[in-house]
Amino acid sequence: MPPKQDINNKKAKLYSSRTIRTEFADPNYKEGKLSVPDFLASREFEIRSLELAKLKSKYALSNRCFQSLPRSLRRRTASHNVKRIPKRLRNRAIKEMQNSANGVPPKPKHLRGKELYRLKMKSKLLRLASRVKLLSSVPGVEMRELNLRSKLNALQRQIKDLNRNQEVINGMKKLNNTMGSYDNTGVGGLAPAPRGNLKYTKRQKDFVWLPTHIWHAKRAHLIKKFGYQIPLRPTQKCFKSINRASKNGTIVYDTSYYDYMIVTVTDLDHRGELLKEITKFQTIPSKYLNGACSYDDWLYKDGKVIGKGLVYCHDVKILIRVYPSMYTEYYEYVSKLSGKFGGSVHDCRYSLGSIELTGPESLRSITKIFHLDKSNEVCQNWLNFSSFKDSGIPSGTTFSFNVQDPRLWTGPTNPPPLNSSINFNDLIIGLQNQPSRTRVDPNAIETLLDNEKRNDTYKDQLSIKKLSKKFSESKTPIIDESQPQIPILITKLTKTSNNWCVTLPWYWVLPVWIQLTKVTNVKLGGLQQMHQINLENNRATFPTDFPFLRDGYLENEFKILENEKKYNKIPASHKLDYHKLGMEHGNFHGSDWRFLQLLSMGLKYWQLQNPGKELPKTSENYASFNEELHQSFETLDDLLQLIEQAKILDLEKKERGEPMVIPIERYEKKKHNQLLNGEVDITLKDSVPILPIVQVKISMKNKGHPTDNARIFKVVGDINSEEDLKKSACIENLIGYVTSGTFNLNSGHGSGIGCLSAFHTKSTDSKYVIIRNIGCSEPRVGEWETI
Repeated sequence: MPPKQDINNKKAKLYSSRTIRTEFADPNYKEGKLSVPDFLASREFEIRSLELAKLKSKYALSNRCFQSLPRSLRRRTASHNVKRIPKRLRNRAIKEMQNSANGVPPKPKHLRGKELYRLKMKSKLLRLASRVKLLSSVPGVEMRELNLRSKLNALQRQIKDLNRNQEVINGMKKLNNTMGSYDNTGVGGLAPAPRGNLKYTKRQKDFVWLPTHIWHAKRAHLIKKFGYQIPLRPTQKCFKSINRASKNGTIVYDTSYYDYMIVTVTDLDHRGELLKEITKFQTIPSKYLNGACSYDDWLYKDGKVIGKGLVYCHDVKILIRVYPSMYTEYYEYVSKLSGKFGGSVHDCRYSLGSIELTGPESLRSITKIFHLDKSNEVCQNWLNFSSFKDSGIPSGTTFSFNVQDPRLWTGPTNPPPLNSSINFNDLIIGLQNQPSRTRVDPNAIETLLDNEKRNDTYKDQLSIKKLSKKFSESKTPIIDESQPQIPILITKLTKTSNNWCVTLPWYWVLPVWIQLTKVTNVKLGGLQQMHQINLENNRATFPTDFPFLRDGYLENEFKILENEKKYNKIPASHKLDYHKLGMEHGNFHGSDWRFLQLLSMGLKYWQLQNPGKELPKTSENYASFNEELHQSFETLDDLLQLIEQAKILDLEKKERGEPMVIPIERYEKKKHNQLLNGEVDITLKDSVPILPIVQVKISMKNKGHPTDNARIFKVVGDINSEEDLKKSACIENLIGYVTSGTFNLNSGHGSGIGCLSAFHTKSTDSKYVIIRNIGCSEPRVGEWETI
């Protein structure tokens, strides 16, 4: 038997068999060293030929142009819809579709009869509308309520009036541009909805389009809410990319659906008295009065919190920005307040728009499209701040200046370099000591807050065709001193560490937006992306996470109705009834705060009436009644039946049109200590006390993540197994709901925002709770902390 071969010899033989011997006789290789520059120079022709061959082979493949796009530009409908492909590739895509077997579009059918007549009438209508636009006027006819022939006659009459050189046609001022831009401000009342393009009049009958609606319609999902069509989320999947952009880039939102009003008072003393009524301050700090800072916090109505908003003062004018759901109510309240001081309120929700930017690169991104003049002190201060990351800039910091139309430049450009001797700490110190005029240009802010001056900024506004014509003549920036400038107000918001709000005239939002989205590392965001970033940073989102406020409670009720509609559409064979399965109590389509109020007050009532005793779950009798033939409360089942009866009475009150009563409110120590200590009589009839709740942030300790409306239970006893978890997650231990919850990319585990009953938070030191999602049989352990 031959001896075994050594393992090392086997490896050496294997390596030598895979080695290809070569002889390197290149003249650039001398004395064991290769001269790289000489070698590349001698092989330049071969390298270029290789690169050219790769390019030719790339375009010679069978891949079509929409398949060669990067992931961010791919569209599912690009294979048959050329408009979904970038313009630079459309000609090639059309040729590919024509050459393919199934790509040739069918011949269009010829219209006949009424269809042909209607089409011709529409074309005449649009030609007349374009002529009205060229004559510098907005169509002053309510087009939604007329037929085609009536619209034609009305427009013809308006054209005749315009040819007579009248300044006002049908109550509408003549335009100063061919773009149809005008200042739509409500003086002495709410402003009418903007008419928009005549071609899309019917689509804006009930819901107003934002200035960037056409841009968003091609790139995002929209939702009809608050009288607007609001961007909900981008079409492209972006959960992780938004998280990265919030740390390293910029996220932009068109927030023009936030409504503005401008209050004008008679003197400065009245301004201070008005601010005391609507803000949290009893004595207004001077930095808010002199225009150095903006107030971004809770707004008050009759001494009660109504929601969050932005307030900025300049001279005798006050700019107020509020959430759209509460605008009409708050507008009437502020109008009454200002009337006491002899002031007036202008409705500017359709004349002022806004853009929000989030991320550490927000300042740099917006500065790249502004092209500011360094000789101006305000602009120089802005350039100094924008060269640093804004994590250290105080909240409420405000800048205001004029900028030129950003479309006059072909694209974003880097701002001029900053002097290396400037220190960020010195800038922050100077921010507190310098007067407001070093950051706020009075001319810009006066233009922004004045109706006539705001309308003058649209004079000779350039259309896309005019811009293209100018760029075809000269590719350098088209700087025209005669063009009016855009007034800008930029404010650091308090809800995030690096969130800025840019306020500008309504019809200047789109030009600024288009240029801003061309900046590198700028991502598109919607309502869901705002919610995601707040949740990942353990911040509550208004109004979703504020169910104790009117807008938050109505938002929760609206979502319950929407979830119920979806549930009812499920076929009976696939529908699960959680009540019959014993998994849910109350309304399982959302957070049932009325159920939590009645349950918590019922359990508290039992504890006060039967100290030291446990509430039995069931009894042998189905139900027991007292002398007044009212069902008595002796078991948990009795309490649940009483809750159902109370909710039936609530529905009857709602049908009768009685005012809504919010069953919960935010916990206040002075107000609710007596209730928590049992010093207040609790009844289970009509006058059930309102339940105080505490807003908390929740983090999961193990696997799993909470979802919206997840149930929160208190921990009873020791938890050593899943059976102990399930025993604790029972209805009598319900203490709250999760208003927002998902997987947190920042922390690497599930997290959420919720509200807990103050009966639990003020009676225990334990920070652990049990969380169970709707319809889920596996509860999880989480930890809570007050916000």
